Amino acid sequence: MSSSVTQYNCQEAYRRIDDYLDKELPAEEIQLVAEHLEFCLMCASEFKYEATLIEAIRKKFNLISEPTGLFAKISRSLTESNAP
Repeated sequence: MSSSVTQYNCQEAYRRIDDYLDKELPAEEIQLVAEHLEFCLMCASEFKYEATLIEAIRKKFNLISEPTGLFAKISRSLTESNAP
């Protein structure tokens, strides 16, 4: 990204919403998306929808417990697949 960019349009902000929500953008891009969301009601609405959806999915995943021995099976499988 060029350092001469001072603001994002809707398309640029929208392309970054997932990474913005996951906090996977560089600080400069986080700031540009945040500034866009402050003045664009359409993008802010989409952001709110996606943030709510992601939070609901995360809560559901936290309620699921893995089957007994799953981690050991995965570890064993990975070890076996990496064996020469």
